[in-house]
Amino acid sequence: MTYLRTASVVAFDLDDTLFPESQFVWGGLRAVSCLLSDRGVTDCFLTTAWELYRSGSRGLLINETLSRLGIPLGSGTLMSELIDCYRYHTPTIQLHDDARVLLNSLAENQVPLALVTNGGARIQEGKMRALGIIESFRVAIFCQDRGEEWLKPSLLPFRQVMEVLSGYQPTSYVYIGDHPTKDFAGARACGWRTIRVHREGTMYGSPERMGDSDADVVIRSFYELQVPRHHEGAVRIAASEV
Repeated sequence: MTYLRTASVVAFDLDDTLFPESQFVWGGLRAVSCLLSDRGVTDCFLTTAWELYRSGSRGLLINETLSRLGIPLGSGTLMSELIDCYRYHTPTIQLHDDARVLLNSLAENQVPLALVTNGGARIQEGKMRALGIIESFRVAIFCQDRGEEWLKPSLLPFRQVMEVLSGYQPTSYVYIGDHPTKDFAGARACGWRTIRVHREGTMYGSPERMGDSDADVVIRSFYELQVPRHHEGAVRIAASEV
């Protein structure tokens, strides 16, 4: 059992850390499928796109799906419409059960919470509203909207959190994420303590630590984290080191 130093601020990544990103992907692909079906283009988009996603396709999923179905990509206007349909659909998503328990426990103990995500505000705030957590965070940093130099693993978003939620030693800040090579280097360079949650079936990393850019500890569930019930200015988090 590794006991992290007293934490006065706890910050989180969003996708796959607090909820299954696959839920958002499924909803976005379904929205695109409905649009294409209404246009009389194809009724097979969703099944094909989901198969490609499950096999590891990510960045150009809509393009790859249309190509697989033998459908011309058409005009740039149509592609922009499909991409916007995917990105800005109203998501039907739910927190991981252990994430809900942890967030509630931290809130009960009046621990200031922050969010640091590489996504843009419009998409990520939509997810937060759907999850019912937008009011839970004192500060949210949407790195994409601030420029490429802000994208994790940059130090900039973590420095910003320290400016907004100030007055604590760097080691009193904890960042929790899921990406072993992206989420933690900036936080660790700022002196933060870091935790990576590795959930079965997600695409990033292994249950073992993966080099110097990885978190201080790796856990399989937030149920491994212990939050005292009577918070008096700080919270101690305990995590099993894998």
